Amino acid sequence: LKERIRIVFEEVTLQKGDLSCLNRADVIKVFDGRSSSAPAITVLCNEGSELEVLSTGPDLYIEFVANSEWPGQGFKASFQFQAMDSITSDSPST
Repeated sequence: LKERIRIVFEEVTLQKGDLSCLNRADVIKVFDGRSSSAPAITVLCNEGSELEVLSTGPDLYIEFVANSEWPGQGFKASFQFQAMDSITSDSPST
């Protein structure tokens, strides 16, 4: 049974800043693998809710960096493992 990970960031309350997240002191980085050398799926900053992230396989690496002088509340997330359904195509028969 092949699985992937579904994580939902229910609340994200980090230091507010520009929308690009490039120069933010507080960020959440999500990688599609076992370490930060895996491909990045997303980078979160500022505020948000109900943000869903799906891995392509059974591993997901999350890095939370909080080094700003202006504290935020952080984040709340939940995760679950999902079976990866085989892709089927329904072709009409004639």
